[in-house]
Amino acid sequence: MDEKPQMEPQRPNRRPKPPPSTVHFYVIAFLTIIALQSLAFHQSQTQTHLPQNYPHFHPLKDPTIPPYTHPNKTWFMSTLTATTAIPGMPEHLVFPSSKPTHHLCIDPHRKSYTISTTTNATVLTGLTFVADTYYDYNNPWHALNALSPFLAWGGCKLRPKRFVLFKRGDVGVEGVGGWVEGVMRAALGGGFRIDGLMGYGGVVCLERAVVMRRGLGGMSSGRRYGLFGMLRCKGWEYCGVGGDGGRREREGEVRIALVGREGMRRSFRNESGVRLVMERECGRIVGCSLKLIHFDNMSFCDQVREMRNSDILASIHGAQMTNMMFMPPGSGVMEMYPKGWLEGAGIGQYTYQWFANWSQMSYEGSWRDTEGPDCDHSQCFKDRQVGLNETFLAEWTRRVVRRHGCRKAQASAGGDVTKGCSCD
Repeated sequence: MDEKPQMEPQRPNRRPKPPPSTVHFYVIAFLTIIALQSLAFHQSQTQTHLPQNYPHFHPLKDPTIPPYTHPNKTWFMSTLTATTAIPGMPEHLVFPSSKPTHHLCIDPHRKSYTISTTTNATVLTGLTFVADTYYDYNNPWHALNALSPFLAWGGCKLRPKRFVLFKRGDVGVEGVGGWVEGVMRAALGGGFRIDGLMGYGGVVCLERAVVMRRGLGGMSSGRRYGLFGMLRCKGWEYCGVGGDGGRREREGEVRIALVGREGMRRSFRNESGVRLVMERECGRIVGCSLKLIHFDNMSFCDQVREMRNSDILASIHGAQMTNMMFMPPGSGVMEMYPKGWLEGAGIGQYTYQWFANWSQMSYEGSWRDTEGPDCDHSQCFKDRQVGLNETFLAEWTRRVVRRHGCRKAQASAGGDVTKGCSCD
């Protein structure tokens, strides 16, 4: 029996797939763009404050360089070479320098810096003064040493928008002592703003910047004379004590300011005794007067006023002596030391002898206390009290008062000694 041919199973009819429509293409393209934008947004969120091309950042403080001991290097921004292009100025850095588009950029959170373009970084416009100090900005002398070179560089007319201050290479200094703030406001006409850089969330680039790393170190004598003469003039002007200082002097008058210190640290052991001896000798000379002063609770201008109306400053070695620069030129300085300073203090013990010269004062010598036990450790001498050698102090006071009485008589002091500040 013939077999019937087998029939293939009938396949269901399928319509051919149409080609992808234009709509589908645009949907896919749109989703791709969204994904790429999302990725770009995520990247931008993590790189908002990183300069273009990821430049190499250097630590602000180079731990391989001891502070202020290398003649050509310093630990702060150590990869940068400073300039001394301005005669008599300390070494300093100016940005932008060779490439106008390359600026000083600082990452305060990572304590690092670089030189870069400002793309994708927070840019602080205008001029910024950047300083570093090994000490602090509350002590009048150390703060003045760190900040006053900017006033020699720019005078009192070139005013920065801000100061960025570092202490031992660390960021975040938000303020300075009231005395040095007064000095800066007087010199700059009132504007003095400090920016700690911590509030911007990332890298900060400075449109224009000047960096000082060594304070007054390297400044010529001529520039120091001009700088402190200008600061004296501006301080008098700011505090309204120019001309005759707010009072008319008597002919032959010599005014002693005996400046004490509060508390036990480097103060007079017998302050009333010191005052009594100096008053007694002063009283023997016609025209001599003495005033005991404590600067601790005085405003900046009150301190300036006291110094403007003094001819002789007598005090213990310490930051309060920085006020000598507000005395009339030619005034005298008498300095006293606790026991142990000669042996233990190093070269810094001569700071106010040098400063008297820079401020055009007459350094009238010093007296060093020799009484008391020897120091049992290397730092104990610093905060010791100062005693009294009545015989020496009496003769010293008498000699200094007579000399300044003659000086003032010859100079016919008492007229208007201010004829406009050097940078006006």
